[in-house]
Amino acid sequence: MKSILIPVDFSDCSFTASKYAAEIAKLTKAKLIFFNAYFVPFSGQEIYFSPEIIAEQEKSVMVKLMNFSNKVVQSVTDSSSLICHHVTMPGLLTNYISDLIEEHSIDMIVMGTTGQNELLKKIFIGSNANSIVQNSTVPVLVVPEKTDFKPLQKIVFATSLQEIKDLNIIYPLMELSWFTKFEIHFVVVVTDEKTIPTEEQLKEYMSLDSVFKHIPHFLEVVEDKNVVHALESYIQDIEADLLVTIPKKHGLIDKIFQKSVTSEMVFLAYLPILCLKPETKNV
Repeated sequence: MKSILIPVDFSDCSFTASKYAAEIAKLTKAKLIFFNAYFVPFSGQEIYFSPEIIAEQEKSVMVKLMNFSNKVVQSVTDSSSLICHHVTMPGLLTNYISDLIEEHSIDMIVMGTTGQNELLKKIFIGSNANSIVQNSTVPVLVVPEKTDFKPLQKIVFATSLQEIKDLNIIYPLMELSWFTKFEIHFVVVVTDEKTIPTEEQLKEYMSLDSVFKHIPHFLEVVEDKNVVHALESYIQDIEADLLVTIPKKHGLIDKIFQKSVTSEMVFLAYLPILCLKPETKNV
């Protein structure tokens, strides 16, 4: 892992996410890219903001961002090895995310959330975490404000088994396993006959034995008409530290981020969610 992008709005929520990212960077030796998209005031065509005024605002935001990252680093133990870079741009993160990923060789985005309905509302004006998750070309780790970092021990991977046949998708998990020990629970929620794993899909899972031979891993098939309810129960039962999923349109992530569901999901207040992306790396 080369670099981790951290969108920052200077809130407690983004501070928590930044600390979590710093802990991952300590393990993987990745650089931390702190990014803030600042607002340029505009009141109409009759008002002209000179380049000097905009430059002064950018300088002010950069100083604030550097102070923020210094506080993050100071809050993390054994942080002397951390390497931090700072980027500020006017406007919205969504306008820059693709360029940031390419320019800084970003391998993961770590961003904060209050765990309530619209995610990252403060960070992305007019956008939310679901939009970033769906459109990012790299994995996105969403960290709730109440999360306290602890070494990963138990990971729940919500899957239909269909997507895990592509090892490129699960590469980030494999990479993390090189630096810390944990166990993975692949959880398939069967809601009807159509979602029962096929024999071919079960064989695909068995093929993972060679990939995760150094990691304890388990396959759990749970019957429940409500996918989110089934996952929440399983997560609480094993006291999971991380939920992993692969976003799809009208899929699990959409269901998790719906207002009507989010308010009922206790684990969203404390459990980070890692959203993997297809073909992020070549294994």
